[in-house]
Amino acid sequence: MDLKNLVVAVIDSGIDREDFYIKGKNIIEYMYDNKEFSECHLRSLNLHGTEVSKIILKEDPNVQIISIQILHNNNHGMLSALIKAIDFCVRLKVDIINISLGVCNVNDLMLDNLQKAVSRAIDAGIEIIAADKNSQDEYAYPANLKEVIGVRTVSGMKEYVTVDYDNKMILFSNSMVCVPNKPRYVVKNGNSFLCPLITGVYSKCLEEGNLSHLLFRDFVGYLENEMISKIFFNHCEENDRNLVVGKKVLFFTDIMDRNNDQIFNMYKEVCNIQNCFDEVFHKSINEVICIIKKADIFFIGALSGEFIQKNEEYLKGLTMMLVNYINVITVYPLLNFSERIKASKETPYYLKTIYK
Repeated sequence: MDLKNLVVAVIDSGIDREDFYIKGKNIIEYMYDNKEFSECHLRSLNLHGTEVSKIILKEDPNVQIISIQILHNNNHGMLSALIKAIDFCVRLKVDIINISLGVCNVNDLMLDNLQKAVSRAIDAGIEIIAADKNSQDEYAYPANLKEVIGVRTVSGMKEYVTVDYDNKMILFSNSMVCVPNKPRYVVKNGNSFLCPLITGVYSKCLEEGNLSHLLFRDFVGYLENEMISKIFFNHCEENDRNLVVGKKVLFFTDIMDRNNDQIFNMYKEVCNIQNCFDEVFHKSINEVICIIKKADIFFIGALSGEFIQKNEEYLKGLTMMLVNYINVITVYPLLNFSERIKASKETPYYLKTIYK
Protein backbone atom coordinates (compact mmCIF):
# COMPACT_ATOMS: atom_id res chain seq x y z
CA MET A 1 0.00 0.00 0.00
CA ASP A 2 1.36 3.38 -1.04
CA LEU A 3 1.89 5.62 1.98
CA LYS A 4 1.40 8.75 -0.12
CA ASN A 5 -1.61 10.05 -2.01
CA LEU A 6 -3.96 7.63 -0.32
CA VAL A 7 -7.33 7.19 -1.99
CA VAL A 8 -10.49 6.77 0.09
CA ALA A 9 -13.74 5.73 -1.54
CA VAL A 10 -16.87 7.06 0.15
CA ILE A 11 -19.85 4.89 -0.80
CA ASP A 12 -22.74 7.11 0.18
CA SER A 13 -25.13 9.77 -1.15
CA GLY A 14 -22.71 11.83 -3.23
CA ILE A 15 -21.34 15.27 -2.33
CA ASP A 16 -22.14 18.95 -2.62
CA ARG A 17 -19.17 20.52 -4.38
CA GLU A 18 -20.36 24.01 -3.39
CA ASP A 19 -19.82 23.30 0.31
CA PHE A 20 -17.11 25.63 1.66
CA TYR A 21 -15.10 22.74 3.10
CA ILE A 22 -15.32 20.61 -0.06
CA LYS A 23 -14.58 23.30 -2.63
CA GLY A 24 -11.17 22.89 -4.23
CA LYS A 25 -10.54 19.49 -2.66
CA ASN A 26 -9.20 16.52 -4.62
CA ILE A 27 -12.49 14.66 -5.15
CA ILE A 28 -13.72 12.48 -8.01
CA GLU A 29 -17.45 11.73 -8.23
CA TYR A 30 -19.27 8.68 -9.57
CA MET A 31 -22.96 7.82 -9.53
CA TYR A 32 -24.61 4.41 -9.82
CA ASP A 33 -27.43 4.60 -12.33
CA ASN A 34 -28.94 2.08 -14.75
CA LYS A 35 -26.68 -0.63 -13.30
CA GLU A 36 -23.53 1.31 -14.27
CA PHE A 37 -21.09 3.75 -12.69
CA SER A 38 -20.47 7.01 -14.49
CA GLU A 39 -18.70 10.22 -13.56
CA CYS A 40 -21.09 12.64 -11.92
CA HIS A 41 -21.00 16.42 -11.50
CA LEU A 42 -24.51 16.92 -10.13
CA ARG A 43 -24.92 18.65 -6.79
CA SER A 44 -26.22 16.12 -4.27
CA LEU A 45 -29.24 17.30 -2.26
CA ASN A 46 -28.63 14.60 0.35
CA LEU A 47 -25.94 16.05 2.62
CA HIS A 48 -25.00 12.77 4.33
CA GLY A 49 -22.17 11.95 1.92
CA THR A 50 -20.91 15.54 2.07
CA GLU A 51 -20.76 15.45 5.87
CA VAL A 52 -19.05 12.04 5.86
CA SER A 53 -16.42 13.32 3.40
CA LYS A 54 -15.85 16.48 5.47
CA ILE A 55 -15.15 14.41 8.60
CA ILE A 56 -12.56 12.36 6.69
CA LEU A 57 -10.91 15.52 5.32
CA LYS A 58 -10.91 17.06 8.81
CA GLU A 59 -8.70 14.21 9.99
CA ASP A 60 -6.63 13.81 6.81
CA PRO A 61 -6.69 16.89 4.54
CA ASN A 62 -4.26 15.29 2.06
CA VAL A 63 -6.32 12.26 1.15
CA GLN A 64 -7.98 11.94 -2.24
CA ILE A 65 -11.67 11.10 -1.99
CA ILE A 66 -13.65 9.19 -4.58
CA SER A 67 -17.35 9.75 -3.95
CA ILE A 68 -19.56 6.89 -5.15
CA GLN A 69 -23.24 7.74 -4.94
CA ILE A 70 -25.58 4.80 -4.39
CA LEU A 71 -28.05 6.37 -1.94
CA HIS A 72 -31.07 8.39 -3.01
CA ASN A 73 -32.22 11.65 -1.41
CA ASN A 74 -34.16 9.68 1.21
CA ASN A 75 -30.93 7.87 2.26
CA HIS A 76 -32.22 4.57 0.87
CA GLY A 77 -30.41 2.38 -1.61
CA MET A 78 -30.11 -1.18 -2.87
CA LEU A 79 -27.79 -3.83 -1.41
CA SER A 80 -27.02 -4.91 -4.97
CA ALA A 81 -25.71 -1.37 -5.64
CA LEU A 82 -23.46 -1.56 -2.56
CA ILE A 83 -22.02 -4.88 -3.73
CA LYS A 84 -21.31 -3.47 -7.19
CA ALA A 85 -19.80 -0.33 -5.64
CA ILE A 86 -17.34 -2.41 -3.60
CA ASP A 87 -16.27 -4.25 -6.77
CA PHE A 88 -16.00 -0.90 -8.55
CA CYS A 89 -13.59 0.25 -5.80
CA VAL A 90 -11.40 -2.78 -6.54
CA ARG A 91 -11.23 -1.71 -10.19
CA LEU A 92 -10.34 1.84 -9.11
CA LYS A 93 -7.57 0.48 -6.83
CA VAL A 94 -8.54 2.58 -3.82
CA ASP A 95 -6.78 2.12 -0.49
CA ILE A 96 -9.72 2.42 1.93
CA ILE A 97 -13.50 2.19 1.55
CA ASN A 98 -15.73 4.12 3.95
CA ILE A 99 -19.25 2.66 4.21
CA SER A 100 -21.40 4.79 6.53
CA LEU A 101 -24.46 2.67 5.84
CA GLY A 102 -25.57 -0.91 6.18
CA VAL A 103 -28.40 -3.43 6.03
CA CYS A 104 -29.91 -5.48 8.85
CA ASN A 105 -32.57 -7.73 7.33
CA VAL A 106 -30.80 -9.55 4.53
CA ASN A 107 -31.31 -13.02 3.10
CA ASP A 108 -28.51 -15.59 3.07
CA LEU A 109 -27.90 -15.32 -0.68
CA MET A 110 -27.42 -11.54 -0.67
CA LEU A 111 -25.31 -11.70 2.51
CA ASP A 112 -23.10 -14.30 0.81
CA ASN A 113 -22.77 -12.03 -2.23
CA LEU A 114 -21.83 -9.12 0.03
CA GLN A 115 -19.27 -11.28 1.86
CA LYS A 116 -17.68 -12.33 -1.44
CA ALA A 117 -17.43 -8.70 -2.62
CA VAL A 118 -15.80 -7.72 0.68
CA SER A 119 -13.34 -10.62 0.39
CA ARG A 120 -12.42 -9.56 -3.13
CA ALA A 121 -11.66 -6.06 -1.86
CA ILE A 122 -9.63 -7.31 1.10
CA ASP A 123 -7.66 -9.64 -1.21
CA ALA A 124 -6.88 -6.60 -3.36
CA GLY A 125 -5.31 -4.88 -0.32
CA ILE A 126 -8.21 -2.56 0.44
CA GLU A 127 -9.29 -1.86 4.02
CA ILE A 128 -13.05 -1.47 4.59
CA ILE A 129 -14.43 0.58 7.49
CA ALA A 130 -18.18 0.45 8.04
CA ALA A 131 -20.79 1.82 10.44
CA ASP A 132 -22.90 -0.53 12.52
CA LYS A 133 -26.59 0.03 13.27
CA ASN A 134 -27.27 2.82 15.79
CA SER A 135 -29.71 0.75 17.85
CA GLN A 136 -28.11 -1.49 20.47
CA ASP A 137 -30.09 -4.64 19.62
CA GLU A 138 -29.58 -4.75 15.85
CA TYR A 139 -26.51 -5.54 13.75
CA ALA A 140 -25.75 -4.15 10.32
CA TYR A 141 -23.73 -5.50 7.41
CA PRO A 142 -21.04 -5.14 6.14
CA ALA A 143 -19.91 -3.72 9.54
CA ASN A 144 -20.36 -7.12 11.22
CA LEU A 145 -18.52 -9.15 8.61
CA LYS A 146 -15.28 -10.51 10.08
CA GLU A 147 -12.97 -8.87 7.52
CA VAL A 148 -14.45 -5.38 7.97
CA ILE A 149 -13.47 -2.83 10.62
CA GLY A 150 -16.82 -2.04 12.22
CA VAL A 151 -17.63 1.08 14.22
CA ARG A 152 -20.32 1.02 16.91
CA THR A 153 -21.52 2.98 19.95
CA VAL A 154 -22.19 1.25 23.27
CA SER A 155 -24.20 3.46 25.59
CA GLY A 156 -23.16 3.38 29.23
CA MET A 157 -19.65 2.17 28.45
CA LYS A 158 -17.16 3.78 30.85
CA GLU A 159 -14.18 3.68 28.48
CA TYR A 160 -14.11 6.39 25.83
CA VAL A 161 -13.08 3.88 23.17
CA THR A 162 -12.28 0.18 23.27
CA VAL A 163 -12.01 -2.70 20.83
CA ASP A 164 -13.78 -6.03 20.36
CA TYR A 165 -10.87 -7.89 18.73
CA ASP A 166 -12.86 -11.05 18.02
CA ASN A 167 -15.37 -9.14 15.90
CA LYS A 168 -12.96 -6.47 14.64
CA MET A 169 -15.28 -3.79 16.05
CA ILE A 170 -14.23 -0.38 17.43
CA LEU A 171 -16.55 0.69 20.23
CA PHE A 172 -17.18 4.25 21.44
CA SER A 173 -19.12 5.41 24.50
CA ASN A 174 -20.83 8.16 22.47
CA SER A 175 -21.25 8.99 18.79
CA MET A 176 -21.07 12.81 18.80
CA VAL A 177 -18.82 13.99 15.97
CA CYS A 178 -18.05 17.55 14.91
CA VAL A 179 -18.63 18.47 11.24
CA PRO A 180 -17.08 21.70 9.84
CA ASN A 181 -19.88 24.01 8.74
CA LYS A 182 -20.96 27.63 8.38
CA PRO A 183 -21.92 29.69 10.31
CA ARG A 184 -21.25 27.23 13.13
CA TYR A 185 -19.76 23.76 13.28
CA VAL A 186 -22.45 21.08 13.55
CA VAL A 187 -22.37 18.17 16.00
CA LYS A 188 -23.76 14.99 14.44
CA ASN A 189 -24.82 11.90 16.32
CA GLY A 190 -24.62 8.36 14.94
CA ASN A 191 -22.29 5.55 13.92
CA SER A 192 -22.38 6.77 10.30
CA PHE A 193 -20.41 9.84 11.48
CA LEU A 194 -18.07 7.90 13.78
CA CYS A 195 -17.14 5.72 10.82
CA PRO A 196 -15.49 8.51 8.71
CA LEU A 197 -13.72 9.75 11.84
CA ILE A 198 -12.04 6.35 12.10
CA THR A 199 -11.45 6.31 8.32
CA GLY A 200 -9.72 9.71 8.46
CA VAL A 201 -7.58 8.76 11.46
CA TYR A 202 -6.69 5.42 9.82
CA SER A 203 -5.74 7.14 6.56
CA LYS A 204 -3.57 9.65 8.41
CA CYS A 205 -1.81 6.84 10.27
CA LEU A 206 -1.02 5.12 6.98
CA GLU A 207 0.10 8.37 5.41
CA GLU A 208 2.53 9.04 8.25
CA GLY A 209 3.83 5.46 8.24
CA ASN A 210 2.57 4.69 11.75
CA LEU A 211 1.20 1.27 10.82
CA SER A 212 3.00 -1.94 9.87
CA HIS A 213 1.60 -4.93 7.99
CA LEU A 214 -0.41 -5.82 11.12
CA LEU A 215 -2.66 -2.91 10.26
CA PHE A 216 -5.71 -3.45 12.46
CA ARG A 217 -3.89 -4.39 15.66
CA ASP A 218 -1.42 -1.54 15.19
CA PHE A 219 -4.26 0.89 14.59
CA VAL A 220 -6.41 -0.05 17.56
CA GLY A 221 -3.30 -0.03 19.74
CA TYR A 222 -2.86 3.55 18.58
CA LEU A 223 -6.49 4.23 19.53
CA GLU A 224 -6.34 2.51 22.90
CA ASN A 225 -3.10 4.00 24.19
CA GLU A 226 -2.95 6.21 27.25
CA MET A 227 -2.89 9.39 25.13
CA ILE A 228 -6.64 9.06 24.48
CA SER A 229 -7.39 10.35 27.98
CA LYS A 230 -5.28 13.43 27.24
CA ILE A 231 -7.04 14.40 24.02
CA PHE A 232 -10.73 13.56 24.59
CA PHE A 233 -13.18 14.78 27.22
CA ASN A 234 -14.92 11.67 28.53
CA HIS A 235 -18.46 12.55 29.66
CA CYS A 236 -18.75 9.15 31.39
CA GLU A 237 -15.74 9.78 33.64
CA GLU A 238 -16.40 11.63 36.87
CA ASN A 239 -12.84 12.99 36.90
CA ASP A 240 -13.40 14.65 33.52
CA ARG A 241 -16.78 16.06 34.53
CA ASN A 242 -15.14 17.66 37.56
CA LEU A 243 -12.02 19.00 35.80
CA VAL A 244 -13.00 22.65 36.16
CA VAL A 245 -14.43 22.48 39.68
CA GLY A 246 -12.66 24.99 41.92
CA LYS A 247 -10.24 25.99 39.14
CA LYS A 248 -9.42 29.32 37.54
CA VAL A 249 -10.56 29.10 33.91
CA LEU A 250 -9.91 31.43 30.98
CA PHE A 251 -12.75 31.35 28.43
CA PHE A 252 -11.90 32.13 24.80
CA THR A 253 -14.53 32.58 22.10
CA ASP A 254 -15.20 35.03 19.27
CA ILE A 255 -18.93 35.24 19.97
CA MET A 256 -20.93 35.02 23.18
CA ASP A 257 -24.04 33.48 21.66
CA ARG A 258 -26.60 31.33 23.44
CA ASN A 259 -24.42 28.21 23.29
CA ASN A 260 -21.33 29.87 24.75
CA ASP A 261 -23.43 31.78 27.26
CA GLN A 262 -24.84 28.49 28.57
CA ILE A 263 -21.37 26.98 28.86
CA PHE A 264 -20.00 30.07 30.61
CA ASN A 265 -22.87 30.29 33.12
CA MET A 266 -22.77 26.55 33.83
CA TYR A 267 -19.07 26.69 34.72
CA LYS A 268 -19.54 29.96 36.61
CA GLU A 269 -21.40 27.94 39.24
CA VAL A 270 -18.41 25.69 39.98
CA CYS A 271 -15.25 27.65 39.12
CA ASN A 272 -13.69 31.07 38.68
CA ILE A 273 -14.16 31.71 34.95
CA GLN A 274 -13.52 34.86 32.95
CA ASN A 275 -13.51 35.88 29.29
CA CYS A 276 -10.07 36.39 27.78
CA PHE A 277 -10.70 36.75 24.04
CA ASP A 278 -9.62 40.40 23.72
CA GLU A 279 -6.58 39.85 25.93
CA VAL A 280 -5.37 36.82 23.91
CA PHE A 281 -6.46 37.10 20.27
CA HIS A 282 -3.48 37.97 18.04
CA LYS A 283 -1.34 38.97 21.01
CA SER A 284 2.33 38.02 21.19
CA ILE A 285 3.38 34.69 22.68
CA ASN A 286 4.94 36.41 25.68
CA GLU A 287 1.76 38.40 26.34
CA VAL A 288 -0.35 35.23 26.17
CA ILE A 289 2.02 33.33 28.47
CA CYS A 290 1.77 36.10 31.06
CA ILE A 291 -2.03 35.87 30.98
CA ILE A 292 -2.33 32.08 31.16
CA LYS A 293 0.16 31.82 34.07
CA LYS A 294 -2.63 33.13 36.28
CA ALA A 295 -5.02 30.30 35.33
CA ASP A 296 -5.41 26.52 35.60
CA ILE A 297 -7.37 25.78 32.41
CA PHE A 298 -7.71 27.50 29.05
CA PHE A 299 -11.19 26.76 27.66
CA ILE A 300 -11.80 27.42 23.96
CA GLY A 301 -15.55 27.75 23.50
CA ALA A 302 -17.84 27.10 20.53
CA LEU A 303 -16.09 29.31 17.99
CA SER A 304 -18.05 30.31 14.90
CA GLY A 305 -17.34 28.35 11.72
CA GLU A 306 -16.42 31.52 9.87
CA PHE A 307 -13.91 32.51 12.57
CA ILE A 308 -12.32 29.05 12.51
CA GLN A 309 -12.03 29.12 8.72
CA LYS A 310 -10.48 32.61 8.62
CA ASN A 311 -8.08 31.93 11.50
CA GLU A 312 -7.35 28.21 11.05
CA GLU A 313 -3.55 28.43 11.16
CA TYR A 314 -3.57 30.97 14.00
CA LEU A 315 -5.87 28.75 16.10
CA LYS A 316 -3.75 25.67 15.45
CA GLY A 317 -0.60 27.54 16.46
CA LEU A 318 -2.28 29.00 19.55
CA THR A 319 -3.54 25.60 20.68
CA MET A 320 -0.18 23.89 20.17
CA MET A 321 1.55 26.68 22.09
CA LEU A 322 -0.98 26.69 24.95
CA VAL A 323 -0.68 22.98 25.73
CA ASN A 324 2.99 23.50 26.60
CA TYR A 325 1.98 25.82 29.45
CA ILE A 326 -1.57 25.03 30.58
CA ASN A 327 -4.34 22.44 30.44
CA VAL A 328 -6.61 23.07 27.45
CA ILE A 329 -10.23 22.12 26.78
CA THR A 330 -11.87 22.88 23.43
CA VAL A 331 -15.49 22.45 22.38
CA TYR A 332 -14.53 21.65 18.77
CA PRO A 333 -11.32 19.87 17.70
CA LEU A 334 -9.13 22.66 16.29
CA LEU A 335 -6.39 20.09 15.67
CA ASN A 336 -7.03 16.70 14.13
CA PHE A 337 -6.46 13.45 16.04
CA SER A 338 -2.85 13.06 14.88
CA GLU A 339 -1.97 16.68 15.66
CA ARG A 340 -3.47 16.45 19.17
CA ILE A 341 -1.52 13.26 19.91
CA LYS A 342 1.74 14.95 18.84
CA ALA A 343 0.99 18.19 20.71
CA SER A 344 0.17 16.34 23.95
CA LYS A 345 2.95 13.77 23.85
CA GLU A 346 5.81 15.81 25.29
CA THR A 347 3.88 17.88 27.83
CA PRO A 348 2.33 17.14 31.25
CA TYR A 349 -0.78 19.08 30.23
CA TYR A 350 -3.86 17.72 28.50
CA LEU A 351 -5.58 18.93 25.32
CA LYS A 352 -9.13 17.61 25.58
CA THR A 353 -11.88 18.13 23.05
CA ILE A 354 -15.53 17.82 24.05
CA TYR A 355 -16.60 16.71 20.59
CA LYS A 356 -14.61 14.42 18.26
